[in-house]
Amino acid sequence: MDKLLSNLRRTSRGAKKLKEVKHHRIYHRYTRRHEPARESYLGSNLLFQAKTILMLLVSFVHLLLGLRLLMTFGLCVLGTLLCYHYQLFIELPVSVLASGIFFPISFGISFTFTRRETLLQTMADLKSSCVYLYLCCRDFQNPGSDIADKMKSLCARLLHSIGLYSMHHGSSLREIYFLFEEMTQLLIQLRAESDWVRSVVSRAYQYRRFIINDFERIRITHDYRTPSTLRAYGLFLTSLGPLLFSPYFAKLSHDFGLWAGLYTGGVVVAMTMTLFYIYEENEDPCDGFGRDNLDMDILNQVVEFMVPPSEEPMPQQSHQPSSQQQQQQPSQSRKERKKRNGDSRGKKRRSPNVIPLDENSVIIQMPNQVPNVNEDSQAEAWDAIQEEDER
Repeated sequence: MDKLLSNLRRTSRGAKKLKEVKHHRIYHRYTRRHEPARESYLGSNLLFQAKTILMLLVSFVHLLLGLRLLMTFGLCVLGTLLCYHYQLFIELPVSVLASGIFFPISFGISFTFTRRETLLQTMADLKSSCVYLYLCCRDFQNPGSDIADKMKSLCARLLHSIGLYSMHHGSSLREIYFLFEEMTQLLIQLRAESDWVRSVVSRAYQYRRFIINDFERIRITHDYRTPSTLRAYGLFLTSLGPLLFSPYFAKLSHDFGLWAGLYTGGVVVAMTMTLFYIYEENEDPCDGFGRDNLDMDILNQVVEFMVPPSEEPMPQQSHQPSSQQQQQQPSQSRKERKKRNGDSRGKKRRSPNVIPLDENSVIIQMPNQVPNVNEDSQAEAWDAIQEEDER
């Protein structure tokens, strides 16, 4: 960044551009956030609502105090007075305003906000891909290697350059693609760290591809605007539309008084011009001249969370039984566990044994199970099982 500023100071055009950049940063909300943050008013919901209403009121006044709106209102008043003086009256349906002006401008506003939300999602994908790429370098590198630190510095420069490029200030495509080439060289060095890294380094190359794709999406938003025909239609219809409706406003003044025509004309001018202001300010979500433009400096904030793993391991909950529980559990040998499960090697699974208890009763005993009888019957059953095992 310092090198960029020094290059700009060398020429008169660069100095002028640098002055515009500084003025732009002071003007824009990049350095000062105009909407209240909810986390700053956790203790007072009423104060947060009051701050929000005040912010919305300031935003609305910002729309009404535009020079173009005042000029359009002046033309509307002048046209209405002239038509009223020369008795030029006409009856126009109100639906002409809705279908001819309001609907196209509303469609343009919806289109611009769709571009804005798409760019927000692209910014989130770009930041997450940079974090994943850093984590891959950090976990795949050999101990003592500095590839992860170089990748962190590279991601910081790349995100800063993309932010400047999207704001139309100070960065070039050549610089950004040079950083992509430098990123590739770092991944080649990472691949040569160890033999096992070669089998998993493709994941890092995949994140590099995601970063390039996200930048190209940002570049499309930067290079291409909304259709110029729609912008031209909105500009001239909102500026000259109230003047074209002056005979209708003059008729209202003739029927209900002079104030009726002027009041209706003022309302129409305010509605049409504020809608076009909203469309125009959000047409480029990164130029920095709208109150709802995107803050591209947040791209660099993710670099602060690219840190090496902590020296102290995180406490993990142990699922092993405690020493007291181990003392309470009886120790069993491997032979006893196999005998209990009936899976002794070299022996087939035994079929149920029929043990006669007396002349009238018979009990079916499964392997390694003791029948629920008296102690003498249990002893006889165990003797029969041991004799069968010996055979």
